[in-house]
Amino acid sequence: NILAQKHKFAILCTNHITEVPELGEIAALGVTWSSQVTTRLHIQKLNSICSVESGDEEETSRIRKIKIDFSPRLAPKDAQFCITSHGIKNVPENKFMLNN
Repeated sequence: NILAQKHKFAILCTNHITEVPELGEIAALGVTWSSQVTTRLHIQKLNSICSVESGDEEETSRIRKIKIDFSPRLAPKDAQFCITSHGIKNVPENKFMLNN
């Protein structure tokens, strides 16, 4: 936490969902871990791609959506983004297409 504040970066700790045939979906790190979080985010890949400027060229990437599922201090909200070779980029308007 001290390094995050000093260097102004976020720390994201994930707990993937695992499918167990007899139990269904469960938190991979266990029930205790899943109940200790203060903010729950849901990230998913969408079935569409975007074209974004990255450095001096244009790249295509799958669009991802991040949604605030639960937070004691944040309102439910979502945003779309692409991951490029130069980092995370916003999805520009009119620069996405459905991937059939």
